[in-house]
Amino acid sequence: MSSLAQREAVLEAEDAALAAAPAGPTVGERLRAGREALALSRTELARQLRLGERQIEALEEGDWAALPGSTFVRGFVRNYARAVHLEPEPLLMQLEQETRLVAPALELPESTHVTMPSQGRRRSKDLLPVLAGLVLVLAALLAYFFLPDAFWLERPVAATPVSTAAKPDAPGNTAAPTPAAAPVSPSATAAPTALATGAPTPVPVPVTEPAQAQAQAQAQTQAQAQAQAQAQTQAQASPPAGEGAPAAADVATVALTFSRDSWVEVRDKDGQIIVSRLHQGGTRRDISGAAPLSLVIGNASHVKLRYKGQDVPLQPNAESDVARLTLP
Repeated sequence: MSSLAQREAVLEAEDAALAAAPAGPTVGERLRAGREALALSRTELARQLRLGERQIEALEEGDWAALPGSTFVRGFVRNYARAVHLEPEPLLMQLEQETRLVAPALELPESTHVTMPSQGRRRSKDLLPVLAGLVLVLAALLAYFFLPDAFWLERPVAATPVSTAAKPDAPGNTAAPTPAAAPVSPSATAAPTALATGAPTPVPVPVTEPAQAQAQAQAQTQAQAQAQAQAQTQAQASPPAGEGAPAAADVATVALTFSRDSWVEVRDKDGQIIVSRLHQGGTRRDISGAAPLSLVIGNASHVKLRYKGQDVPLQPNAESDVARLTLP
């Protein structure tokens, strides 16, 4: 007799012994009796075990199908027994017997038809990718050996002809190259206009060496005239001395020394921001502007201020450690 048959025989004998044994209190009834002996309600016990009242009711009624699983059921029974001062091990042994008796049987309805997969179909499905790969390889080999070599070469692209702006009047009449510094002749500027309007394009006149020298002299004269005009424009735009900038007597300098990082904002007498940035600790900064100067200093307890050769004490706000002051 095989081990499986022996196990089935042992299980059948245990089931028969359990069926023949006198009926006693179930696990749920014993748990309920323990709860009632301590005068605990289901709500109180559920709050103590952190379970729902329906789960407590299912444990007491023996409705094991309403609980999540055998592992959770064993844990619920063990915690329930300890809460009502019962020994959990005997209850767990009885629980195993009760759950074995009520184990559901797997039955299929008569109308259910189960089709088992055949090995022949599975093999045919597995061979399809292999056959497809072989066909691709064969096609690649045929294309490589039977197609001409010229098929794989790239075909040259026809170049687009570029039309020239001007053509020489005669074979012997060639124009000399125009230097880069020479001004553009009216005939050259008129060529694109003539092309756009449909008018006949004028033939460029060859430039001789005296004409080139004259053109260069004209270009230099024009450059000098432009430089003089720019200088006059700048002289007119710049304000006279003493009008656009503050006088030297109105300029004040503030020396700030930072032992820690601090944000500083400085405005001049017109309210224009001179400095507004974060300064790192261990640095020193001199800030100049038209007096009076308005300062806002953050983390002021770690900043030293020196103005006109004297140390200026800072009185920062006690809550935000920000100092606001105006220096004449």
